[in-house]
Amino acid sequence: MIQKDAKLYYVERWLAYYTKGELDLAIKDFNKAIELNPEYPYAYYNRGIAYADKGNTDQAIGDFSKAIELNSKYAIHIMLAA
Repeated sequence: MIQKDAKLYYVERWLAYYTKGELDLAIKDFNKAIELNPEYPYAYYNRGIAYADKGNTDQAIGDFSKAIELNSKYAIHIMLAA
């Protein structure tokens, strides 16, 4: 349970960093969320968005692919965002 709560802390803080345009800090928080739960597609998807916004296409594609692998519903989100 503690890991679940910690994961959510990093996810919520990510949003604050992302909104402020602090993409490197946002990515760092999703790295931690993924470390706490490597089966969390939301973290991969949103880290992919941050990577895409930074122009790091290869990392973004890798994260989007992992999100889809973990939960196929993310394919629709990625298609709609394109």
